[in-house]
Amino acid sequence: MLIKIFNKLKNFLIYFLKIIYYISDLFYYKRKINKEIKQQYPLKLMPVIEVNNQSGIVSKHYFFQDLWAAKKIYASGVKEHYDVGSSLEGFLAHVSIFCYVNTVDIRPQNLQVDNIFFIKKDFLETDFLENSIESLSCLHVAEHIGLGRYGDKLDPFGTEKIIQKLQNILTTNGNLYFSVPIGKQKTCFNAHRIFYAQTIINLFDKLDLKSFSAVNDGNKLIQNASLHDFDNAKYSCGLFHFTKNQLSTFN
Repeated sequence: MLIKIFNKLKNFLIYFLKIIYYISDLFYYKRKINKEIKQQYPLKLMPVIEVNNQSGIVSKHYFFQDLWAAKKIYASGVKEHYDVGSSLEGFLAHVSIFCYVNTVDIRPQNLQVDNIFFIKKDFLETDFLENSIESLSCLHVAEHIGLGRYGDKLDPFGTEKIIQKLQNILTTNGNLYFSVPIGKQKTCFNAHRIFYAQTIINLFDKLDLKSFSAVNDGNKLIQNASLHDFDNAKYSCGLFHFTKNQLSTFN
C-alpha cells in the first residue's frame, strides 16, 4: 500500500514539474517573439504535457504484423485480397499499393481510397460463399469479437464463430493471415481475449498451419517461432499463416 502511495505521489510530482516547465517555456517563448510573428502566427495555448522524446514510437504489434502480412501477400502475387477489420493506416494502406483490397468492418469509414473497397457490416452477418476467397486476412481483430467494444453483439463464443467463418470461406489452396494476442489464456473484458497459440491451431481445424511467428513481450519479432514458447507470455502477438489444402477440407 505504501509503495502504491509513493508511486502516485512520484507521478504527481513529475507531472507537476512538467507543468512548471511548460509555463516557463511559454514565458520564454513569448519574450522571444516580435510583433510581426504575433500577427502572422497568433499564439493559442494548447498544452501538451506528456511527450515521449524517442523517435519512431509505434505499436510494435501492429507495426510488425502489418509488415509480416503485407510481405506475404505481395509474395503470393494475388491481385485481389479480402480483409476483416484490420488496421487501415498500416496494413490496408501497405497492401493497397500493389493489390485491390476489400475490407469488412463494423465501424463506419467514409474515406475514398484508391484500391480499397469498404464494406460496413458485421463480418458474421456477411453472405460470402464457402470456398470462395483466395487471399484473406484478419489481424488483431478476432480477440474483440463478442465483447461489445466496437458495437458488436455480446457473445462469449465470438472468436470461435469468426474463426469458423474465416476458414469456411477460404478457398482450397487459399491463404489466411491471422493474428491475435497470445500468452496465458484469459478474457480481459471488454478489451480483448488472450489465447494460447495452440488454442488457435486447434480452432482452425479445417486449415493447415504454414508458418508461425510472433511479437514477444519485449516487442521483438520472432520469425518461425515455437508455439509453446509463449504459453506464459503476458501479451504477445501470434502471427499465423494458414492454408487450405484439398485434404484438410475433409478433416
